[in-house]
Amino acid sequence: MKKERHVHVELRFFSLVIFSAISCNYAWAQGGEWTWMTGDSAINKNGVYGTMGTEAVGNKPGSRDGHLVWTDNSGNLWMFGGDGYANSGTWTSLNDLWKYNAATNNWTWIKGDSTRVGTKYCTYGTKGVAAATNKLGYRWHSACWVDASGNFMCFAGIGLTTTPYVSTDRTNDIWKYNPSTDQWTWIKGDTVSNKKGVYGTLGTAAAANNPGARHAPAHWIDASGNLWALGGNGYAASSTSNKNLNDLWKYDISSGNWTWIKGDSTQDKNGVYGTKGVPASTNNPGGRYAALCWKDNTGTFWLMGGIGRGSISGGATTGRLGDLWSYNTSTNEWTWVSGDSLVVSTNSYGTQCVSAASNNPGGRRYGASWIDNLYQHAWIFGGDGQPSTNYFDNLWVYTITGNQWVWLKGNSTTNNFGVYGTKGVSAATNNPGGRNHLSNYQWKDNDGNFYLFGGEGRSVASAGGASRLNDLWRFKPQGTCGALLPIELVSLECFTQNNYSIIEWRTASETNNDYFILERSVDGNNFEMVKQIKGSGTNGELKSYTATVNNTGADYYYRLKQVDFDGKYTYSNIFTCTQSEGSGNDKGEIIVFPNPSDGKTIYLKLKGLTGEEKVLVVLINVLGQTVFSKVTFTDINGSALEAIDEKQMLSPGVYMAIGYVRNEIYKQKIIIK
Repeated sequence: MKKERHVHVELRFFSLVIFSAISCNYAWAQGGEWTWMTGDSAINKNGVYGTMGTEAVGNKPGSRDGHLVWTDNSGNLWMFGGDGYANSGTWTSLNDLWKYNAATNNWTWIKGDSTRVGTKYCTYGTKGVAAATNKLGYRWHSACWVDASGNFMCFAGIGLTTTPYVSTDRTNDIWKYNPSTDQWTWIKGDTVSNKKGVYGTLGTAAAANNPGARHAPAHWIDASGNLWALGGNGYAASSTSNKNLNDLWKYDISSGNWTWIKGDSTQDKNGVYGTKGVPASTNNPGGRYAALCWKDNTGTFWLMGGIGRGSISGGATTGRLGDLWSYNTSTNEWTWVSGDSLVVSTNSYGTQCVSAASNNPGGRRYGASWIDNLYQHAWIFGGDGQPSTNYFDNLWVYTITGNQWVWLKGNSTTNNFGVYGTKGVSAATNNPGGRNHLSNYQWKDNDGNFYLFGGEGRSVASAGGASRLNDLWRFKPQGTCGALLPIELVSLECFTQNNYSIIEWRTASETNNDYFILERSVDGNNFEMVKQIKGSGTNGELKSYTATVNNTGADYYYRLKQVDFDGKYTYSNIFTCTQSEGSGNDKGEIIVFPNPSDGKTIYLKLKGLTGEEKVLVVLINVLGQTVFSKVTFTDINGSALEAIDEKQMLSPGVYMAIGYVRNEIYKQKIIIK
């Protein structure tokens, strides 16, 4: 008899629902509220550093803006530098490194200087060699990311390079910080500021290629962990002063080489918008810096606003932009999606919590952006608009599949003071207040909550006007506007039996849900409809759905499309229901999911064994090397669920998961993208 194969999207319950990295959706329960977590409700506050490396309740960074941010593989939030306040005195340039533990709500001063005076310059050491004496100097508005090994990376920004260069200016160096060894490494780029770009040949990687010095570029990380950086304010191939750039670069994390991908090698170029919604090889955003950016679940890059050049028809002027662009890495084409092509971009708030095609956040720069756990909704907050002293405190969400903006929270007016409420207590009336110079790609913890720190803006009215802040805020996106998503999907399962795939899903609530469409693909890119299932309209009860399809023995990719009565729709994440490469016996089975994996937490499931068995689980790479090994135990039902690669240390590639029990071997191949 052929074995049943089962891949299950697990839900784990603690004091709140925590969804695993392979959830196709998450519940939008009570939420949609800001919480003031730590820091002060006043401006220009000095930091309390405590003891380096020691977490403490009283620790807190000083007020600052333009800081660099990362999230580590354990969900801790990290921050470096910016302009602001050290342990005493007035404003200064900062190079201190901090870690915030979301579980304890405490800060730890990790590295760097705590005083206003001192050497905030870089100590480069030897390129590519980590050392305890290496030091990243002051930085402001760099591009930051985390590589596959959990190292913190940063590129460019305004900063201090080596000591002969006594003024802060634009850089083009790449640095790596290893949180395990607490050491910095200078990876690439120059040790002096304001260097011109070396572009080489368009589309061709070369060791000599190097982007010019710049600050506040838009940036994204692709599925292979490579950095893509667009524009910024800095130096092109023959610049004599810093201007706005529109060049797109790719940094290959494996080879360490840059490739000039698209855009111009000259500065202050107007945009080529083409036709709204139509991709074209000739389309290109104009030169800009301080734009908002994110990446969706298809790997598409998104760019919104910033300060720079609009279309040629708008004239050769510079201002705040409100245009929205998408970029396809496979076709190397930009698409102007929405917003104005002019530098004076008007906003249209519409009605709060109501999606409409006419809604538009308007031109802004230096705001914060997040992508939620669905990777289908982009969230933006704050920034400054026309004129430059107008600070926003409004929160917007962009529904990628529906191409519409929704004004969620905050005011449609500018320069509002914050409403802090009680520290640690969420409330519908809480609001951070208008602010800008925020770090793009702001923090998100393992539960999907968004975090916002400091910036330049307004705290409470008693504190006076706008200046630098050190308050930390948390926002829970679930439940915003009552129910931002039309369904609350609580489980999604896929079984393969004989030549059939059986897909089951359950919803806890539905709003305006007309029907579901099950789509299937052989390559994960091109999908076709295989089933349509009627939805339950609007209800708050648990509903179950099943779709059975003939799979002809092939391995398919699936996704679930939910369609409203008004035609709007959302997608689940892509999932698989593959044929297992089992040992051929019917006594048990090992399953690894998600498969292929995007590099987030991977789960290994054992089933069909006898109760309370001891099982040795190993993961082997293509070289036959063991990269994971653990002894686990099945429960009384003969099943076990084990998380592997929780620190995301595995490199992309093909692995074999093997389970040993009672002289039996169970195995399954897994692909990590």
